[in-house]
Formats: sequence, structure tokens, C-alpha cells
Amino acid sequence: MLREKTTRGNIAYSVKEYDKKEEMEEIKMMVERKLEEYKTGKVILYVDNIQKGAAIADEIRGQIFNAQIGGEELKKKVLRRMREGEERVWVATNALGVGIDIPNIRVVMHIRVKKKMRDYV
Repeated sequence: MLREKTTRGNIAYSVKEYDKKEEMEEIKMMVERKLEEYKTGKVILYVDNIQKGAAIADEIRGQIFNAQIGGEELKKKVLRRMREGEERVWVATNALGVGIDIPNIRVVMHIRVKKKMRDYV
């Protein structure tokens, strides 16, 4: 159940269709454009599985966050790096959670269609 509105004046939603064979190239181009548009902002790409996330992170030189990165202490350390660090591109599964509050995140991309509405919130 969603308890609050997901529409806000400072948030824009869009859907980008592309040929699945060209997915990696399209992702790279979208990330590059957004990094250029938001000079100091961060970009998060949500993916549906760990293997895909690792492949995308390697390709775009992003940082990875998923359920298998270690215990709670390591996850807290990675979240602190996300909040305070210099890394601008992150790739994550839904293990990152709903409603993270990091002010300089400017772009959230969901790669492929999600199965649950809450994954978009």
C-alpha cells in the first residue's frame, strides 16, 4: 500500500524505450547525459538482479549496492559513502530500500519494467 502521493512538483517521470540488443549502450548514454546535466548530482540505477547490476556497474564504472555486499556494518559504510563520497553513479537492486534520503541524488533510473509498484516509489 502506498501511503503518500508519488507526484511532486520537483520530480519528472519519463519512459525511454530502446532495443534490448542495445541496452548497455543506451544505459551508458543516458547516464552520461544526466551526469552532464547535473554537474554535482548523483545517479542511481535500479536493476532487477545482482548479476545484471554487476555487469552494468562494470560497464559504466559505477558503484554497486545489493543484498550480498556483506553484513549490516558494510552496508552502513556503503550508504555513508553514497551520502558523503565522491562517487556519482550507483547501481542497486531493491536491497537499497525504499525512501533513501540523500539530497544530491538527481536521477533515479529503473532498468526494465518493475513487477511491483512500490519499487518505483
